Amino acid sequence: MQIQVCIGFSERGAPKFLLREDTEGRFHADGFLEDSKTKQAYMIKFPFTDSRNSRLLARAEKVYYDFLAQLPVRTYEPFDIQDDILFTPRFDRVRSADGRLHYHGLESLYSVHGFNSYGHRLSHEDNLLLIKRHVKDWQSEIVEYFGRDLLNEALSNTDIHGRNTSLIKIDDMVQLSPIYDVTSMRFFRGDFIVPLTTWQKAPQSLVDRIQWVTDFLQLEPKLLIDYCRQLRDDYLGNMEDKLIQLGLPEEILNLNQEDRNRIQKQLASLK
Repeated sequence: MQIQVCIGFSERGAPKFLLREDTEGRFHADGFLEDSKTKQAYMIKFPFTDSRNSRLLARAEKVYYDFLAQLPVRTYEPFDIQDDILFTPRFDRVRSADGRLHYHGLESLYSVHGFNSYGHRLSHEDNLLLIKRHVKDWQSEIVEYFGRDLLNEALSNTDIHGRNTSLIKIDDMVQLSPIYDVTSMRFFRGDFIVPLTTWQKAPQSLVDRIQWVTDFLQLEPKLLIDYCRQLRDDYLGNMEDKLIQLGLPEEILNLNQEDRNRIQKQLASLK
């Protein structure tokens, strides 16, 4: 598969392009193919650089998405990968059973907070309050958000900022969009990737953090406790075996071990 057209680059990070595939499997620049002829809309993502490290991280992102799709976390259609280029189906451009291409409103947390550029520091606490304010079924979305934070830690993803989490509006329902941009950026050999979204007040201990968050939001603690137990008992106990089966590069698997073990230990502390 060969992509010959350059649409543009992201402000920071990996080059990304927006394409559409027609019914005959040909690719077009987004905006140059009408909706009625669009089979699938994609964002394609190239490795950060041409280095071996960047290519390993691209492969890891594909594996991680396949892994996350097996977990109780919101994902979309599977990625494809060709020559370390990720083809990610767009979840804000969706063809319905009647053949229409629907445009779902998508807004990053930066945008919802009122920031129009990358680089602002956010707190998880402020994000949780934002979700509670804007989402009708906010309790389930708080659980989803909290679980994503744990999984990002377990997968050594440090690229946590206000553009890597979004709200999506489908009909009249607002919720967190499917998870995206998850790979082991702690091990990126280039710019030092640190989280721009962090906990400001919540304790580091998982047990204490659950109690703090539920008090802070007036949320029933059982919701978060049951979810974390489910991750521990049904999904993350044999996490390493699953990642090996899915083809995670051995180098990333070995580098990720410390973070993986730390989260498993935290989950084991839950009664």
